[in-house]
Amino acid sequence: MFIVIVMAAVVAGAMPQAPAPAQAPSTTVDAVRALVTAQRWDEIDARIQQVEADDPAWPRLAPVVYQAGIARNDLPWVVERLSHVAATTTNTSIKAASLIIVARAYRRLNNREAATRALETARAAAPATPYAEEATGLIYEIEHLSVGMAAPAFVAKARKGSTVNLAQLRGKPVVLVFWGTT
Repeated sequence: MFIVIVMAAVVAGAMPQAPAPAQAPSTTVDAVRALVTAQRWDEIDARIQQVEADDPAWPRLAPVVYQAGIARNDLPWVVERLSHVAATTTNTSIKAASLIIVARAYRRLNNREAATRALETARAAAPATPYAEEATGLIYEIEHLSVGMAAPAFVAKARKGSTVNLAQLRGKPVVLVFWGTT
């Protein structure tokens, strides 16, 4: 009975209504991720346009925008959208997170120079953060480990105890697998 009375008072306007809560970052990210899965590109564009540049969802939303750009085969859209976010936000973490994804898109477009510039800007925007650390690692990859570049020289122990010197294998087909754990 009490519930009916309260609901009737709200419907009649007798009780003040609280303002709608701001959308939680995870809700925005999850909604866009679902739209990417459904390939609803126009709705993704509209939803992303509604997210303010200083919205705390951006560090988690930027990779979803990248995923959408890959799925729709439109990485220039990713660069344009996230560059706008990076240029207009006042939050250094959002700027850095957005620029790292911009750099990934540029790298995928084979524009290493633009990727490096975006990463350097991300690193400068948020020094001494995990974003700066990630940017530094990606810059190293671009400069030293990109497709078509010579593999870095190294000497390592093989599983059976022998020594492997990459320089001694020059001219021979070699498959390198880099992996690590944290």
